[in-house]
Amino acid sequence: MKFIEVMEKRHSSRDFKKDEVSEDTLREIVKIACMSPSWENSQPWNVYIATGETLETIREAWIAENGKKIKGSADMNPGHRTNFSERGQKNMADFIIFLQEHPDFLGRG
Repeated sequence: MKFIEVMEKRHSSRDFKKDEVSEDTLREIVKIACMSPSWENSQPWNVYIATGETLETIREAWIAENGKKIKGSADMNPGHRTNFSERGQKNMADFIIFLQEHPDFLGRG
């Protein structure tokens, strides 16, 4: 699969079913996630899988907190591109021009 296909097919899910996910599927998800690159292959993550009563407790707490409509905060201020440095803005503009001049670069040619 080409990178452009990956990007075009990605989506965000914000609504989930309560269907149970099999242990085999969960293990496969974790196995694939462990292939993700990390700084110096340090793999600094821990995986916790909640099921049953623990999952319900987490779900109920999340729903209660979400209902409070508390404004979130990002770890890093994303900022608007117009707040980027002059050099950063030029790099983005140059890249857009490059993509327009080389449509095959992302597999669309």
